[in-house]
Amino acid sequence: MAAPKSSTEDLSLTHAEAMALMTAYRFGPLTTYRLRRLYAEAPVASYSNSTGTVYPVVRRLSARGLVDARPVEGSRRGAETIACTETGRRALKAWVMELGKEEAILSDTARSKLSCLTLLTPAERIEWADRLLANLAEATRVLDEFYARHGDVPFADLLQDNFVSTLESRRAWAERTRRALVDQGG
Repeated sequence: MAAPKSSTEDLSLTHAEAMALMTAYRFGPLTTYRLRRLYAEAPVASYSNSTGTVYPVVRRLSARGLVDARPVEGSRRGAETIACTETGRRALKAWVMELGKEEAILSDTARSKLSCLTLLTPAERIEWADRLLANLAEATRVLDEFYARHGDVPFADLLQDNFVSTLESRRAWAERTRRALVDQGG
């Protein structure tokens, strides 16, 4: 187990580090492979489950004493389990308390792509809006399934409420956008 660091320790986390540490805290101890599987199953697109991303993040967290990595007995591949340390919990707490524009104005690629709809024909613009609406409907289905499997995590009802209300708002916006594109002739 890593020794506690001084009070001047750097508890800052990148997004990737925060996601891995949060997962180790909630589901640990777990192997890095299991961490990757949880990312692959997650309904959000911001988790990269590639080995080239996850393993270096876990190594950084371990080197900083934020996770404790222990060999899995009998593993021929050198697998390790990771668990959040006390220092890791302090870093997570600092991350939770840090609020900025990312929590207020969410990144939205559909909104960004709207700026480039002039590249599309009028029919393609309406097709784009239809595909966005279908994508949002599929996301609702995926989130419902995810919640059915993982509704036992802390604050699951609040997490699901955030997912659902965000999707409802985006769907309403996408419907208004589609109507406006139709009214403008695409």
